[in-house]
Amino acid sequence: MKPNTKPNQMKTMQEVRKAQRVIILCIAALVVILIVAAVILIQTLNYRAIPDYLRSFPNNVPRRYDSAVASYDYSEGLTERGFWKGLTAVDHVTGLDFMGVEIPYDDYNISDQELEYALYSIRQTLSEEGTPPSVKYRNESPDAVIKSGDLVNIDYVGSVDGVEFSGGNSRAGDNENGSLVNAGSEQFIDDFLTQIIGASPGDTLDVNVTFPDPYQDPELAGKEALFVVDINYIVDADKVREGLTREKSQAYINENVIATTDVIVPDWLIDQIQDKMITMFRYFATEQEQTFSEYLPSLLEASEVKSKYSGIRGLIDSYRQSNLDTARKYITFQAIAETLDLTLSDEETEEYAAERFPDADFSSLADTYGMPELKRMIMSYYILDHISEHAVFLPRATGTEQGGTP
Repeated sequence: MKPNTKPNQMKTMQEVRKAQRVIILCIAALVVILIVAAVILIQTLNYRAIPDYLRSFPNNVPRRYDSAVASYDYSEGLTERGFWKGLTAVDHVTGLDFMGVEIPYDDYNISDQELEYALYSIRQTLSEEGTPPSVKYRNESPDAVIKSGDLVNIDYVGSVDGVEFSGGNSRAGDNENGSLVNAGSEQFIDDFLTQIIGASPGDTLDVNVTFPDPYQDPELAGKEALFVVDINYIVDADKVREGLTREKSQAYINENVIATTDVIVPDWLIDQIQDKMITMFRYFATEQEQTFSEYLPSLLEASEVKSKYSGIRGLIDSYRQSNLDTARKYITFQAIAETLDLTLSDEETEEYAAERFPDADFSSLADTYGMPELKRMIMSYYILDHISEHAVFLPRATGTEQGGTP
């Protein structure tokens, strides 16, 4: 009789299956461990790849940022003098050299072509946007005399046989800024603009012309017309050239003195600037009746630097270089002010603002920005003028084209 081996075989198979299940479970556990380890490793590597200055900022927009901001204080962090609180700027700059700056001829000279284009732009800006030229460029003196080629602001009312006609009144509609014309040109019909030559601001004169035939309005074709013309002011081309020279030379100073000074930006200052930026943008969002989450995409889109991050982290990353450049300028200007022991009183700030920006409402600026921030801004322009006054304007190199300001 043969022994019964079947129970033994079944037992062996069960043990094999059990061992297989154990092996499968172990493999599965190992796979899970490897996956978790890989995730942790990736997160660690990603975290380490994040620059230190971004690690404290979330990659989203926390709810607290969506709360409305009713006002924004531009002067926060500034002293009454317009300096940053706690900052001695001269301790953070090296090689500060702003006296006797040499400015190349091409970096301050305004060519005749540049002047012509500026005058053309002034005329187009009034025509297309309704914005008149700055009062600092207007000559309203009754002693001034219009010359051929002058840019002149006039108002006029035209009539044919004593009856006003459509399109003949410069004050029609809501136009309160007059029309800019070039004296002696063919900008208007017949010799209209030749007849204003020799007149002065404040004059009212009769200009008699004949409409061409044919004309765009058949009812006026070939008709004689009378225009009563008021001379408002002459755009002073010399003052426009002076203004352009000032802007061009100071752009050179900004690029070659202010922006090139060696500056060490303290971490606390860039943190303050970033915090103020976020608060300002939240305020802008509130003004647009949006949450900050809704407003943020437009900020990221508008930034010249496109970040791979999103949320607050993306915003800080996108504007990081801009904020650093701003901080360097703040420190450099303040260091120069400290070196010059410069302090502007409220009255001096208002006086200088009136000279530099005569079209601005100083009271409105003070209400918006606060006196500390306004002083900081005005002081930077004051410093640029100071550097310009002590600069060396290099002469034109021989062999170059003539024209422009010496």
